[in-house]
Amino acid sequence: MEKKLKLNILFFFAVFLFIAGHGVYLNAPWVNLEYSFAEATRTILNPDYTVGLKHYWEIEANPLGYSLIAAVVASFLNVSFWSVRIPSLFGGIVILFAGWVFYRSKNFKNDSLFFLWVATITINPLVWIYSGRAVADILPVGFIVLSFLLCYCAKGRLWMHFIAGLCFSVASLVKFNSILLGLGFVYIIFTDEHGKIRWSREKGLGFLFYSLLPLFILGMYFLVIYNQFGILFISEKFKTTHFEGHVKNFALNVGLYSSYLAITLALLSFLSVIYLLKSCSRKTFLILIFISVILGTIFLKIQSDPDAFTGEMGFGGFYDKLMSNKVASLIRVGNLLLAFFLFVQLMDSAFRERNKIALFLVCTLFPFLIISSFSRPAQRYLLFCLPFLTFYLIVVLGSSMPRLIQWLGWSSVIIFVVITSLSIFYQIGQGKASENMVQWIILNDYLKDTEPGSIMPHAGHYFIQDIGGSKKYIVIEGTRPQSFLHQESVMVFGKGVKTYYFMEQAPLCLSK
Repeated sequence: MEKKLKLNILFFFAVFLFIAGHGVYLNAPWVNLEYSFAEATRTILNPDYTVGLKHYWEIEANPLGYSLIAAVVASFLNVSFWSVRIPSLFGGIVILFAGWVFYRSKNFKNDSLFFLWVATITINPLVWIYSGRAVADILPVGFIVLSFLLCYCAKGRLWMHFIAGLCFSVASLVKFNSILLGLGFVYIIFTDEHGKIRWSREKGLGFLFYSLLPLFILGMYFLVIYNQFGILFISEKFKTTHFEGHVKNFALNVGLYSSYLAITLALLSFLSVIYLLKSCSRKTFLILIFISVILGTIFLKIQSDPDAFTGEMGFGGFYDKLMSNKVASLIRVGNLLLAFFLFVQLMDSAFRERNKIALFLVCTLFPFLIISSFSRPAQRYLLFCLPFLTFYLIVVLGSSMPRLIQWLGWSSVIIFVVITSLSIFYQIGQGKASENMVQWIILNDYLKDTEPGSIMPHAGHYFIQDIGGSKKYIVIEGTRPQSFLHQESVMVFGKGVKTYYFMEQAPLCLSK
């Protein structure tokens, strides 16, 4: 009893720190197209404000699920920086609570490994940053994790399957990628404790909540947006952007997703290599090394193709500036090798050791990564993998090597703290500099004659009423121009890392 009380107190304290940490900057200005979700939220609350939703369809391929949920929150708190970000923060919190409930439901004995998982998942750069941003990335992950938990705990209780199916439907309505994880429900419902398929009418009835219910809700959504906006699934421009021409890059995309998955795990990726080194024969391990080197060589060659398209698989604007393309390419190749060992270890645990959690991951995450590789790649989609994979590595696999996982895990946490801190301050700096620039433009009555240029992703909402036509002024970033009217620097820990300049456009630009 005392041990459970200690577990609960420490967990809730960790959740408090997660909320408080985000609360410090939750009211910071918009960055990276957050404003589009806020503008859609304004239209939902005020249908007369049609320009908000019209602009949303021009720059977003995501459905309206996030803005609909944000509108519910904003109906009580008004639309603001922090109120529209609350759903994302909620998504991050749900991931932690789902992991806590699942850990308590199983016979895990090492609580320190669970808290290592909590620390790792909360401070992971992808999880932390997107939990504090008004974008449709972390909220659907929270609903997916919750729906899997409820499905696992249902044990024939149809009302729990209904709630789980509803959570899955909401996740799909926030981000269509959620649908790709649907095979996980098939595994949970139709397999027994030994991983063998077991069919019954009751199980089939339960599965209807994960198939017909999402189909019905998404069908109603598609019908509404088609009638209101003439949009079939997503806007035509994004059908081209996200799907056309990416099949030829399938091998590259698989490599990129695998590589970045290992990158987001930091030093935890080495656990699978060490595990296989101990459990495999020397000959088998050498064969695995040989295969990984071949894959790495092929991947390096594919990356060097001038026609290769990597989509959103960069390291972020701040970090891309710190390294050359060659260094970035070598980092991707090195982490692809680690990902290969991770996948081999997962397959070994799933099919030789019959580990149920490993089997679940193979049945759920592998199809997700493969199907995702047929469209435009983005490392944000790996958020769907992180809660499950880190739990497996730390709590399940790490229990056989507790000292090693503690060293790798807490070292990874330190790495994450550094990367996350730099990323947060860089984004806050971008938002503040963009906001300050716009306020100066408004104060000097230049708004209608200005092309937002470099600050469009962060402050585009100020310009959507006057999009189009020739503009006399523009905001640029980069090398200091010979003449400009105003400048705002992006500051990180007191140091300027880039500067926005407000200047007159050249006559040639105006004529285009």
